[in-house]
Amino acid sequence: MKTPLMAGVALLACVTALTGCDAQPSTDAVTGTVGTEMSSAIEKARRKLDTGNITVSNSGPGKAEITPTGDLLIDGRTVPVSPQQRALLLDYRTKVAEVAGAGMDIGTQGAGLAMKAMGEAMRGVFTGDTQGIEQRVESQADGIREAARKLCDRLPALHASQKQLAAALPEFAPYATMTTKDVTDCYQDVTDGDSNPPGPPTASIAPSPTAGAAPSDPVAGAE
Repeated sequence: MKTPLMAGVALLACVTALTGCDAQPSTDAVTGTVGTEMSSAIEKARRKLDTGNITVSNSGPGKAEITPTGDLLIDGRTVPVSPQQRALLLDYRTKVAEVAGAGMDIGTQGAGLAMKAMGEAMRGVFTGDTQGIEQRVESQADGIREAARKLCDRLPALHASQKQLAAALPEFAPYATMTTKDVTDCYQDVTDGDSNPPGPPTASIAPSPTAGAAPSDPVAGAE
């Protein structure tokens, strides 16, 4: 954050000097417009997540999707399931949606932080108050890190649901590629650089049903 932010301040300072512009721009209008567009896109994605098919994977025997009613589709073909299997599919779908929703929240916060950084830099240049810009922005980044840790906290339950579904529904098993490493990697990514990073709740993580499979992103997209 340090280099891009201060580089942005320097660039804006150069532009100001060259143009001789001494009027403060409406940074709130600029950031507000971008923020509104971002919020609209996130809300649209949430609606699709709630009402559309969730793509589990595009690999394996074919594209796998779970419908809002708990059907498993592989390349558009409906796989016959029992009531118990449907319940497991719905449970897995719910947990995927929860993780995806948490990811969207983090994305929204990250976009907001980026907009604030831009606004702070522009205000600093045009008002001459560039002191403490980075500290003010960085202090808000802590909230994003905490939200990311909470997302990681959801992964063990998702992994357990995937394992249970794969055991009950053989057609789903090739797509159950999430592993315990995905969980630990999530925490590592969030806490990289921390002197005392929290560890994952490993007691609730069961072994992967597809040992040896390459880890993949457990959060699928809605289509």
